[in-house]
Amino acid sequence: LKAFALGLNRRRGDFVRGRPGKRTRIVNDEFFSEVNVLNSYWAGFIAADGSISKNGHSVEIGLAACDREHLEKFVRDTGFDGRVRDKAGDYPAVRVSVTSWRWVDDLRVNFSITPNKSLTLKPPPQLGSDEEIAFAAGYIDGDGSVGPRTQIVGSEYMMEWFRELFDR
Repeated sequence: LKAFALGLNRRRGDFVRGRPGKRTRIVNDEFFSEVNVLNSYWAGFIAADGSISKNGHSVEIGLAACDREHLEKFVRDTGFDGRVRDKAGDYPAVRVSVTSWRWVDDLRVNFSITPNKSLTLKPPPQLGSDEEIAFAAGYIDGDGSVGPRTQIVGSEYMMEWFRELFDR
């Protein structure tokens, strides 16, 4: 009863968020809590192409409409039951928004991802080598390109981290 009053119901390890009369979504609040290769990839992708909402309650990713399949994979991998939404305009886009305070906190603690991260993002602390590679792959998929001239966009801290990673 108390959980319902707070808008949270526990079902098989997932949380249903919402209030009476409001639409609810299931999200695996634990997805980013224990660092692994899969969540390291998606954290890298969020670090590059996602954001933490200004109110600090949700994680949002917006991509070009041609990248819908990648966002759908994110939804499946993370156990979120929401859908990828279309965003009309001059440049058709798709987006997903996941409300989870736990995700926001775990992304900050485990991967150094915070609101307004563009110029302040720092490398994730203490990742194993497999997780570092996964994080880097997600980051490059979001904000980079690999080819004869590898290009990555990011904060000064992230550029130094990539230099050190590539020098190993």
